[in-house]
Amino acid sequence: MLSRTLLGISASLAVTMTLIAFACENAWAGRVPPKVSYHYGEKQYLERNARIDEVPEEDWRKFVMGEGQPTTYGLPLVRRGLYTGTDLSSISHYTPNCGSGRTPWIKAIHLKESCRDPKVVGDLSDLQNDERFKKWFDERLNKEELAKKLLSSPVLKPATPWCLDSFDKFAQSAFQADGKPRIRYHKYHKIQGENENTEIHEEVINEWIKFNDFKVMLNDNTHEQPSQQWYIRDRSCIEKIDGSPEEVLRMVADRKDFFFSFRQVRDGWKKKIVDDYDSTAAIFLRALAEAKEIDPKLLQSLKANINDPKNRMPDPKNKQGSRPGDPEQEDWRPAFQRILESVGKCGGTKAYRTALSAAANKYDNECTFQDFKQVADKVEEACK
Repeated sequence: MLSRTLLGISASLAVTMTLIAFACENAWAGRVPPKVSYHYGEKQYLERNARIDEVPEEDWRKFVMGEGQPTTYGLPLVRRGLYTGTDLSSISHYTPNCGSGRTPWIKAIHLKESCRDPKVVGDLSDLQNDERFKKWFDERLNKEELAKKLLSSPVLKPATPWCLDSFDKFAQSAFQADGKPRIRYHKYHKIQGENENTEIHEEVINEWIKFNDFKVMLNDNTHEQPSQQWYIRDRSCIEKIDGSPEEVLRMVADRKDFFFSFRQVRDGWKKKIVDDYDSTAAIFLRALAEAKEIDPKLLQSLKANINDPKNRMPDPKNKQGSRPGDPEQEDWRPAFQRILESVGKCGGTKAYRTALSAAANKYDNECTFQDFKQVADKVEEACK
C-alpha cells in the first residue's frame, strides 16, 4: 500500500515537474526571435548584403556595432546591433527620407536556428527581477575594475559610481517604475528618471550581455505589446538575406502591412500636408523598375494583394492610424493598379523600363500623391 502511495506521489511529482518545465519553456517561447525578420535602410548597402548573404565585417564594425567609435545613430554599447522587426508598419519609418539622396530599400534576414535558442537571446524588459542578473551582479561583476574604468571617463565626471555598492542601490538607480532599465535608446533619447548614473547603468548591463554571450536581443524600447523587434549582435547569426528586386516584390505581394504606414498627415513643423513614411512606395517602384523579370504569377499576386480589402493600404474609407488634423486620405489603389497593368503589357520592353526607372527616380525626390499619379500616367503613356 505504501509503495503504491509512493509511486503515486512520484508520478504526481513527475507530472508537476514536467508542467513547470513546460511553463518555463513557454515563458521563453514568446521571446524567441522569428526565423525571418525585416530591416529597412539604404539600398546600396542592403542590396549588397543580399548579393553575398551577409553583412560585410567592415560594415558591421562601422555601422552596426561601431567598435571604438559612435554608430550612425549614436547608440550606446548596450543598444548596438542590427535592428529588425516583423511588423512592417512599425519599422518602415527607418527608411531614408524622400529627397535625401539616399534610395530606400528593405531586406529580409533569415536567422540560424542556433541563434533562436533562448539561451543566447537576451531580454532586458524585466531585468530587475531576473535572479540570474542579481546573482551575477553580486558574485561575478568586477565592480572595482568597472569603477576605475568609469571614473577615468571624462564623460562621467564628477559622477561617482555609488550605485555599484550593492544590488539594491543599483536597482534603485537603474530601473524605472515599470521594471525596464534606465538606458538610452540613442544619444538624443531622454528616458524617464534619467540621472547622473545612466552611463553606468549602460556599462553594467552591457557587461551582463557580454558575459552571457547574447547573440540576439529583444528590443524592449517599442510601443508594441509584446515587442516584435530585435537587434542582432552577432553577424554570424545571419543565415541568408533576401533583398533583390524580385525578392522585394515577393515581400510586397505576400505582406498585407507593406503600405500600412503610407499615409498623408499634417506636418506640425512645416505646416503643410506631407506623405508620411511613403518610402515604401518608392521601394515598390524601384523594385519594379530593376527586376530582371517579373513572373506572371508574381504579377497576379501583386495585383491581388493591392486589391485585397485586407491590405492595410490607407484609403478614404479607412481612418485607422489617422490623427486629429490629418487630411482625408487619398485613394492610392487605382494608381497602383494602373502601374501593374502596364507592367503586365509592356514590362519587358526597353522603352518601358527606361520610363519606369525615370519615374521612380523622380518619385524618390518628391514622394507625393500627385507625383505617384504622374508615375502611373507616364508608364501608361510609355506602354501605348
